Amino acid sequence: KRCGGLVVLFSWQYFQRLWCVVEWAVFLVWHAPTDIHICAGTFLRQSTLNAYITAIEHFSVDNSKCAFQSDRAVLNQNIRQYYRSTLAFENFAKTTAISLLFLTVVRATPFSSENAVSGHHKDLQPWIDLAHRLGFH
Repeated sequence: KRCGGLVVLFSWQYFQRLWCVVEWAVFLVWHAPTDIHICAGTFLRQSTLNAYITAIEHFSVDNSKCAFQSDRAVLNQNIRQYYRSTLAFENFAKTTAISLLFLTVVRATPFSSENAVSGHHKDLQPWIDLAHRLGFH
């Protein structure tokens, strides 16, 4: 509650780690999504885009990595406390990741008349497509 923001060094491996995703989601219980600053510019490239999309699309609590299995019980308890169900937690994590990565791409994309005419930049389409595939309209 007391911190002013969360800085995330967001590689495609971030959503494979349960602690990382729980920290992300619990932070968002107390803070606005705009309080998360995503640092993905070094990692998020055309060559790694599919790895990001796959990691977010297939994120699940049960399949995520946890260095210490004893932590998994504590994390599952936090998930139930704040999100009521694993499915609600997973959907929340996925939608916020898509939204914040979309915003990150928008901020990094220079304005051009081509973008203005098409309504969005081609780099945004994979995130739009992912949201639709996951049923987030």
